[in-house]
Amino acid sequence: MNRLLVAIGILASLSLSCVTSSPLAQVVYPDSLRAVRGVGSFDIISDTQSPLWFEKLALRADDNELATQIMLAEIARDTSCAALFHLGDITGASSDDGQWETFDRESARLREAGIPIYPALGNHEYLFTGKEGVWNVRRRFSFLKRDWYCTRIGSTAIVLLNSNIGRLSPRGDSAQGMWYATMLDSLDADPAVSAVVVGCHHSPYTNSTIVDPSRYVQDRFVPPFMRSKKAILFVTGHSHAFEHFKYDGKDFLVIGGGGGLLHPLRRGSRERWHDEVVHADRRSFFHYMHVVPRPDRLNIEIMALLPGQNRCKKIYELEIPFAQ
Repeated sequence: MNRLLVAIGILASLSLSCVTSSPLAQVVYPDSLRAVRGVGSFDIISDTQSPLWFEKLALRADDNELATQIMLAEIARDTSCAALFHLGDITGASSDDGQWETFDRESARLREAGIPIYPALGNHEYLFTGKEGVWNVRRRFSFLKRDWYCTRIGSTAIVLLNSNIGRLSPRGDSAQGMWYATMLDSLDADPAVSAVVVGCHHSPYTNSTIVDPSRYVQDRFVPPFMRSKKAILFVTGHSHAFEHFKYDGKDFLVIGGGGGLLHPLRRGSRERWHDEVVHADRRSFFHYMHVVPRPDRLNIEIMALLPGQNRCKKIYELEIPFAQ
């Protein structure tokens, strides 16, 4: 199914009259943490892309753009939120200015509240015209000088990586790997850091029936994460669902419910890996993740926008203690 959608997407790109950037008014996104009382919380979201027409051939739409708008507005209302991290697929096609106009409208309240967005790159950032797509990201998030970086909120470090192996040159892949290993070692040795969260777009583990688990992430990103003493949470998107896996005592969350078309999941005997989430239906729900740092742990709350509602509610909670 995933290969079929990719093939259809390539054909669709040939019919687009223009996906290159045109002179638009510059939308300025904040580039530093919002000042809040205390350490502050932070949120993580992924896959906020507006559905493309060929994706709707295989998956059901559910007022997707409205869902994204509601969730982003709810994050903007949270006066404790210091930053929003985005795990990729911000728009349906990053090279298309029309798609960005939609997201710029949806995220207007975040900008008004002074909440920065720290993005990772997903596959839709490269869709159709990768150079133009990445340029559209960088022109909005001017601090993004490279595709992998680390941000700190209090004593929590958030490491974001580029999991698009097909878009990385061998040199870029090697540079990212060396930086990642060195950064985790440095954070482990830093007494001011209590916990490390690692994020990228593609999921190493997922039961999605639409996208496959990423062998590249399994091989390149997971082993250093497992070796790191302070790395306690690995979070990804790409699978448009909420999933929770435990691997050798560490937690892996999939939070791809930011507004893209929801994916059916393998369940029961068809699961690839055991999911800690008890799913009432084959499809999940729109959602984002709220993280509250505590002195000895991270409190994780999954905030869901359920069908027929216009506000999010907490439907899943997880406490992850810091390493001793």
